[in-house]
Amino acid sequence: MVECATGKQAFSVGKPSPVMMRMARKKLGLSTDQAVMIGDTMGTDILGAGSMGFTTVLTLSGVTKAEDLRHFSYQPDFVISSVKDLLNPELFEKVIHNRKEVVDEVQYL
Repeated sequence: MVECATGKQAFSVGKPSPVMMRMARKKLGLSTDQAVMIGDTMGTDILGAGSMGFTTVLTLSGVTKAEDLRHFSYQPDFVISSVKDLLNPELFEKVIHNRKEVVDEVQYL
């Protein structure tokens, strides 16, 4: 609608836009290696954050399921069943410090 009214192509800054990811990181005062994205969608959350160099955590409680991962050329750093899994202090520390014991490119936790 905006494009039709203005005759100009719209510029999106939503996920997975690097502009949005960078603005959020800067607003939080984080460096790239401190930023962690937890999301449930490979095509927006994980793609956008991964392209910015953020640590990525896919939660399987939403859109993307474990069996979908084989269809993507990129992978999250960690895969969890639910965000509540991050209440486990050991797991939380692994994610925060991006310490992964890689199994087939993805750390399933």
